[in-house]
Amino acid sequence: MQRPLARILWRSLLNAPPLSEVLGDWLRVLSNQQVVELPPSLDQQFALLLGYLRRQRCLLVLDNVESIMSIGERAGQYRSGYEDYGQLLQRIAEYDHQSCLLLTSREEPYTLKRLEIGASAVRSLRLGGLAVQVGQALLRDIGVTGSIEASSEVVHRYSGNPLALKLVAATITELFAGDIAQFLSQEALVFDDIRDVLDQHFARLSPLEREVMNWLAIEREPLPFAALYDDLVQSPSRRVVLEALRSLHRRSLLERNGERLSLQNVVLEYTTDHLVEHIRHELADFGVGDSESKIQNPQSKITDSRLNRFALVKAQAKEYVRESQVRMLLQPVANFLSGHWGKEVVAKRLQDILHRLRAEAPLAPGYAAANILHLLLQLQVDLRGYNFSRLAVWQADLRESRLPQVNFSQADLTHSTFIEPFETIRALAFSPNGLRLVGGAYNGNLHVWRLVDHQPEWLLQGHRGVVYSVAWSPDGRLLASASADQTARLWDLATGELCCILRGHGSDVVLVAFDATGELLISMGQDGVTRTWEVRTLLNNTVCDQPYTFLGGTPMPMYQAAASRDGAWVAAGGDDRIVRCWDVRDGHLRASLQGHTHAVTRLAFSPDGKTLASSSLDRTIRLWMLADQAQTADLYQPGHILPEQAEQLAFSPDGAVLASGYFKQINLWEMGEPTGRGKLRQRLTGHSGRLSALAFSPDGATLASASYDQTVQLWNVQIGQAEHKLYGQARAVELVRFSPDGATLVSTHFDHTVHLWTQDGRHLHALHGHQDVVRHVAFSPPLAGARPLLATGGSETIVRIWDMHSGENRFSLRRHAISVNSLVFRPSEEKNGFTLVSGGADAMVYRWDAATGEPFDALAGHSSQIKWITFNPAGALLATGSGDQTTRIWEMPSGRLRHVLQEHTGMVRYVAFHPNGRLLATASDDTTVCLWDAVEGRVCQTLQGHTHAVINTQFTLDGKTLISVSDDQTVRVWSVDAATGMYQPAHVLPASVYKHNCVALSPDSITLVSGGMDGVVRLWDLQTGQVRHTLHGHTNLITGVDVSPDGRQILSGCSNGMVKLWDAQSGQCLHTLQPEGPYVGMNITGVTGISETQKAALVALGAVTDGE
Repeated sequence: MQRPLARILWRSLLNAPPLSEVLGDWLRVLSNQQVVELPPSLDQQFALLLGYLRRQRCLLVLDNVESIMSIGERAGQYRSGYEDYGQLLQRIAEYDHQSCLLLTSREEPYTLKRLEIGASAVRSLRLGGLAVQVGQALLRDIGVTGSIEASSEVVHRYSGNPLALKLVAATITELFAGDIAQFLSQEALVFDDIRDVLDQHFARLSPLEREVMNWLAIEREPLPFAALYDDLVQSPSRRVVLEALRSLHRRSLLERNGERLSLQNVVLEYTTDHLVEHIRHELADFGVGDSESKIQNPQSKITDSRLNRFALVKAQAKEYVRESQVRMLLQPVANFLSGHWGKEVVAKRLQDILHRLRAEAPLAPGYAAANILHLLLQLQVDLRGYNFSRLAVWQADLRESRLPQVNFSQADLTHSTFIEPFETIRALAFSPNGLRLVGGAYNGNLHVWRLVDHQPEWLLQGHRGVVYSVAWSPDGRLLASASADQTARLWDLATGELCCILRGHGSDVVLVAFDATGELLISMGQDGVTRTWEVRTLLNNTVCDQPYTFLGGTPMPMYQAAASRDGAWVAAGGDDRIVRCWDVRDGHLRASLQGHTHAVTRLAFSPDGKTLASSSLDRTIRLWMLADQAQTADLYQPGHILPEQAEQLAFSPDGAVLASGYFKQINLWEMGEPTGRGKLRQRLTGHSGRLSALAFSPDGATLASASYDQTVQLWNVQIGQAEHKLYGQARAVELVRFSPDGATLVSTHFDHTVHLWTQDGRHLHALHGHQDVVRHVAFSPPLAGARPLLATGGSETIVRIWDMHSGENRFSLRRHAISVNSLVFRPSEEKNGFTLVSGGADAMVYRWDAATGEPFDALAGHSSQIKWITFNPAGALLATGSGDQTTRIWEMPSGRLRHVLQEHTGMVRYVAFHPNGRLLATASDDTTVCLWDAVEGRVCQTLQGHTHAVINTQFTLDGKTLISVSDDQTVRVWSVDAATGMYQPAHVLPASVYKHNCVALSPDSITLVSGGMDGVVRLWDLQTGQVRHTLHGHTNLITGVDVSPDGRQILSGCSNGMVKLWDAQSGQCLHTLQPEGPYVGMNITGVTGISETQKAALVALGAVTDGE
């Protein structure tokens, strides 16, 4: 086109003129009106035209070529009677001349691509959208004003399409006085003018092309062909679908980004609205809203409908996509139905559609049943008793839904997701290849998930205590786990079977790790005793108690354990302020590192294993070089003192940076050459709650921090700024981990959820657990005229009040954000009933009217979880012990804070008043019992002698004796000295029998009630140390026990939520109290589409099969 043109002839095909009309116009102009009539044959007409195009250099333009394309067929097919346009293109492409034919079209003629390949003179150019700056200039020229950001957003939303921008600019001018910001606030892309254009486009599509467009709108982000093909209910051949995609691409409706397919924003919204509108009409045709449930179109089949061919919500979609599907597809349909006919009518009619679908085609493939299920859930309909049997319930998202008594028998549940039977995940690890994730829960179960579809692969059961640590073998074939039940276990991940139980530890096993070869397994107990095991020996034995090597322990409680990445070193630290390091290879203690002046609280090895960092209650972090056992640096520079110790430590993968965290602040320290080691690099602030975990990405560029403020933050380590804050969790975050490739971040939360995120902060998936682990049980005190009550609380954050005689659950009280740890009743004379007080892991204390279930108020002040609460005998004072190492005294009934008692250096686990109502005993993890004057708020005495945490303490009825129970498996008796009034050691009861998970003392202090890891409740005679009764009936570890005020009944709760009331004399079970699981009575007989692991999980949550 560099040479000058003699003529330019433009012709629009908008009204689809026949070719003879176009050729006649061209020839008359080119011949200077010499040609009046066209030659009779088409070949002669072409020859005449080409003769003029050889003699003159002309530009011929055909605009709106899509107007002569066929409607409802593959793109590029000519309408009947217009095939001669294809011959015109072929002649001009293949014959010699000096002119040019230019076509503009939204649809590429099918002949053009072939001609482009065969003729060098044929070229095609697919026009993209305008650049942002050009689009902004176009808007300004039309008179649309706004900020650079706002105008840029408009250009982006309409993909730079000039026509769309002109049309929307007219709308902004007419309706919003040219104000872009007001237009954007409407959050709508498709207006009348644009809709008219897209209506024309959609009318031209074939049925399969519309099918593909609808699925691309449902998916809402670019996706590969294979995923799109799998969505289709009635899949034609892959060749046919690929042809439909090519056709959409020729129509300029489809965008490609590599191998991924998507729609432009405005086309996406139009297609979404189009689908929603048609599903609304279909539901009306099927009788929804008709008072007599008349079918408007009785010939229409549900299996052929859009309701069945398309999913309003996909359970397997990424979380941010699924949330968009709910907002843009499900919710508009549900709102339309309820707004027109009301929830009750709609629910009845949707049930009728289910019955019709089952009669029409049982188990026919499709999404209709799941769509109806999602609509019912969106409308908050109680689904108890609904029937989804013998239906395909594909892609049903049931992770947050209770479905008691729902019938899914013989249903196909392919790709559906459910609540799973796990409590808060305490230990977490990705497999070495990053394809699987394992979580160890507080209830002792291990859950293995496939990350390709986020479905459970294995549920590994056997531990009877919290799982503290998990480790994959280097080849990913084996999994090791460590638990509070004093065992480690080895599992085969190919079969999901237990290989071996590792016994011999005399305390909780808190750490497991493989060495670099995978030939040795390391396990460490809370007492610091470390054992190494030959894996090949373990694989040949179901139980093993003879380790390969035995490494010595620590003389005092061990708070922290760590293993180097290659498994060559293990370290332990605790109350004795010494960090001990063992060489795993020879079992020798290689270092006893001294320097800390208080208990060691955290340990971390550098990636190369040569440096160990330790933090302490002395508010320092120390670095130890294992090569020469020398202290190399104190991370705090002279004159710089941090207010508290570091609670979190993490090395970057290259070992160049150490991250430490305490309370709300993160510090980054340089770990370079000795001259720069320990230099403070940056302080990171932004959390509003206490930090709970730190983790570096594999490339070291990102630091993830988890907090009790319910967020995870992702920090750019180089610049020290937060790049993403991950919201969406209802409870505090406990753990964060990056996948081996760094593409995925996983976080665990105290609301029994596990969340997966992309590294740029997008929400991928959420795993929802349910396990009502009972943390505390309590009897009401005697009160004339009042029915005795029971209270239970636990991991589900619910306080339940029960009638002791009938076993009826009277109230389920919800205010706590995390688990309920402690409960106590107080007689309320003015209400002729009881006040119930609850303390939770959310550091809150709530008061309730036990007669009505109504809350009174909240007592706030503690900065960590409440462990125990109690009233003095008169009920005038309330004491609360907390993980923040303090005890608070509150005046009743005003709720005014009277004192904060600070003496302990560890968690306060138990508080008990003396019968005089003034003296208070507090038991702590720091191994001591403190006695206080609760009225004056001063410490009177500190009792020492236990070597591990003291978990219970109680005065006898006469106040002359104090009993303390410890994790060191001893019960100590202290007697008051009549002369001094001080308590002195009296005697220690035998240690060997006291292996307990929870304990309670009888009111007369003669009997100790213990709940065991083995699910047995034992009654011990404290004078003889012998077991008086064993109460059998629980199937899981006992997590809470209490004795009635008269000592005649015992209450016990366990990790599966079951509570039992026992007769203390006969050992008979009087009542079994069991809160309903989310799937109680749900019939899953003969279901397909889910694994045996998933079926077992549903049964654990209350589902049943015929015969059960």
